[in-house]
Amino acid sequence: MQLVITGIKPQVDAWISSQDEIVQVAYEYSGTFVKSEPMMQAGFVALGFTDQQRDDFFLAASKL
Repeated sequence: MQLVITGIKPQVDAWISSQDEIVQVAYEYSGTFVKSEPMMQAGFVALGFTDQQRDDFFLAASKL
């Protein structure tokens, strides 16, 4: 839901679709996302997030 709330879902979907099948399957079927996972870190870097923005994103998501 945080992707929709922040308005970045289209960018995330575009990034995911450019990744290999393993990343695509992990994204589609994961119920939990861990910010220290390499896939998550790579995605946030690709979207231009700073470490602080990434932390703020996860903090906000944890309150949903």
